[in-house]
Amino acid sequence: MKRKIISTVLAAIAMSTLFIVTVNGYFPSYFDLKTGQYKDTYLATNKMSAETGTVTGTWKYFSGQNEKWPSSKHDVHFISRYKEGSSSTYKKDVSVQIARGSHCPRTTTSTKTNTEWKLELNTNLLYFNCDAYGFIWYNM
Repeated sequence: MKRKIISTVLAAIAMSTLFIVTVNGYFPSYFDLKTGQYKDTYLATNKMSAETGTVTGTWKYFSGQNEKWPSSKHDVHFISRYKEGSSSTYKKDVSVQIARGSHCPRTTTSTKTNTEWKLELNTNLLYFNCDAYGFIWYNM
């Protein structure tokens, strides 16, 4: 009986640890949220694109979620963008296409000199009816 209790407790601890590691891989950590070193955005079903505010640094992580059908009816592109020099436009850096009902895994941008970054969620500007959210974070 004592062995069964111990094995159940160990299994619960292992599952909890796995859950924490998995969630931390997809989303900003508690530290990033507490220090405000992240920006997020939500792509509503009546929009074709959405973007976060800017964060400054040499590189960032981004991730998010494209919701399941029927809430989201199309793939969504998660695109990191950076500002180069004194330009007012943002250039495309890394793009990941995420199917409906799927997570965008934690993805690393390329490394640049210290610059402004933002994350764009879009549907190739072809579709409405997508429900997705994304984050860009890590102050590096």
